[in-house]
Amino acid sequence: MSSRVISVAAAALVACHPAAPPARIAPGGPTPCARAADSMVRTMLVAFEAQAMPPVETSDALRNLIREHCEHDRWSAEATRCLIATKTMQDTAGCAPLLSDEQQTALAQDEAARLDAPDRKPKQNCAPGHPEGAP
Repeated sequence: MSSRVISVAAAALVACHPAAPPARIAPGGPTPCARAADSMVRTMLVAFEAQAMPPVETSDALRNLIREHCEHDRWSAEATRCLIATKTMQDTAGCAPLLSDEQQTALAQDEAARLDAPDRKPKQNCAPGHPEGAP
């Protein structure tokens, strides 16, 4: 009988022992780079809404391109905060000094290589600080 009491006590101890706390869940939502890319594309779409809107695929490709450069080229937190806050194309000019010349050039060159088809007129450059209408 004593072994039965020990078994019951062991079962009760296991059953009453608190489970390990659940693993912490990382906060969800977009990264600062994703938010900066969304803001830049939204700003460009608003600026060019009088013109024919680009296809969704083009907007998505541009959004991904900006996000990739932000992450890969390690844009500063100050630059991403500035770009997230942009509402107009003129606002992006204020963000330009927060990116190095190399970061701006890399974005502009990659945009031209990936998004400008040879048979199309070049679009406005998405790099911050480029004047509206500039290729």
